[in-house]
Amino acid sequence: MTEFTIGQQLRLQCLFKDLNGVPIAPSTVTLSIRKPDGVVDYTGTGVTNPSTGVYYRDYTPAVWGEYQYRFVATGAVIVAVEGRFDVRSSDFV
Repeated sequence: MTEFTIGQQLRLQCLFKDLNGVPIAPSTVTLSIRKPDGVVDYTGTGVTNPSTGVYYRDYTPAVWGEYQYRFVATGAVIVAVEGRFDVRSSDFV
C-alpha cells in the first residue's frame, strides 16, 4: 500500500479498459473517497480525463490512517477500480 504524509497532495488515478484490454471512454465516471473513520469525504464526477480511459483527481488528506477510493465507469461498459492508501501522521501538523 502506498503511504503519504498528512497534508500531502496526491493523485488518485485509474485506467478503464474493455474486456480486450483497450482503453475506453465511459459516459460517466464517479469517484468516492472514504476516510479512515468510514465517512465518505468525496463522491462526485469532478475528475480529469487527460486521455482515453485515464481519469484522476488530486486529493489532500486531512487526517491520518487508511483511506479507500473507488472509481466507477458507466456507459457501454460498466467497470469499477478500487484502491487504498495510507496517510501517516506528522510531528508538525
